[in-house]
Amino acid sequence: IERAIGELGFYGLKFVSICQGVSLANPSMDRIAREAIRFGVPVFLHDGSPEYRSAIQVVYYARKYPELRVVSGHGGLREFWPEYIDGVRELPK
Repeated sequence: IERAIGELGFYGLKFVSICQGVSLANPSMDRIAREAIRFGVPVFLHDGSPEYRSAIQVVYYARKYPELRVVSGHGGLREFWPEYIDGVRELPK
């Protein structure tokens, strides 16, 4: 992360959980959140695969790190978008 952002000039971090197979509950995602906050870049999450990244998991991740800019790649897709609406309403502004 330090090389990608600090040296190569990346503007954010993107994760496709269905390919990488890492849940937001994995401790490695906590480290990623802290590093993204440190560098001031967003974390872009492809969501819609419930086993790794459901809409509500993204909302909980954003709630856990309120200073982190979290971007939902698919808004929960056609099945899970209502979870986003309710969850996002509860996030601090």
